[in-house]
Amino acid sequence: MVDGHGVVEVRGTIRGFTFNGGNDDIHIKLADNARALFARGCASVTLGADSVFTGVANVPFSLRTLKGGAHAELVDVDIIGLGTEDLEALEALERFTPVFPAWGGKKWARRIPLKASWRDTETLPTFRHPVTGLRKWLKKGSERAHFWNRVAEVLTKTHAPGALQSKARFWAARARRKQATGRERILMNAYALVGYGERVVLPLLVFVAIAALGAWFLYTQQGYLAVENLKDKCFGVVFARTLLLPFNFLKLTSDAANTSVSTPALAVTTFVRVSGFVLIGFAAFAARRVARVETR
Repeated sequence: MVDGHGVVEVRGTIRGFTFNGGNDDIHIKLADNARALFARGCASVTLGADSVFTGVANVPFSLRTLKGGAHAELVDVDIIGLGTEDLEALEALERFTPVFPAWGGKKWARRIPLKASWRDTETLPTFRHPVTGLRKWLKKGSERAHFWNRVAEVLTKTHAPGALQSKARFWAARARRKQATGRERILMNAYALVGYGERVVLPLLVFVAIAALGAWFLYTQQGYLAVENLKDKCFGVVFARTLLLPFNFLKLTSDAANTSVSTPALAVTTFVRVSGFVLIGFAAFAARRVARVETR
């Protein structure tokens, strides 16, 4: 474990080191062709040509700043503390696979326990992430949106998995929403409900919620229950039938011609069909983007 502050020069290969700068800054300089593998902690890093720096996925190494990087590799590191001034180094990388914060990123804002080695379970003193909370940097708005958009471009150039590219686009959209005003803010808030087109499960959850509300209303409509042969059925059966409405989208015309169904019930079934069709489309679109496989 390297503690305190100062400069650490790596000329060969090191494995499993912990760099715990705390409130001070440790600067790691990798020479050309040097390798720092399974690093933990928090520090500033300068990469030499063709060098390799890797962290550990479950407790990612947190970068304060990044320099160099010509044809270098940067794997399993947390880049949430970087800024636009570090983009030049990121764009020079040959391989780049960062670790993104979980939903909301709250885990990254708390103290994270460090391990002495990637093989053992001995807990060492904790460090605080250089960014103490998400609100601090989300307030930068357009600057953070620009940063995450450029990160997504770097991930595309380095042929990173589609899931990583999708996460970068998600964080860019989230930063843009934080700085938007007026009509754009309203539209971005609505777009957030479907995960900015980058989340698969979220649109489906929104559809399930809409279907549940619609099923509750339809359950009180005797005319609708009689026409659909659901009069003596429980709420669960009505809810299941409501969930299937988007898959019978072409039935809209026949429903409109059916005078036995009340206008409110018809309006609800139409709304559930249309919204479900759109939300399932968003989920399919997001799944395609997330599952995209980049090959060299």
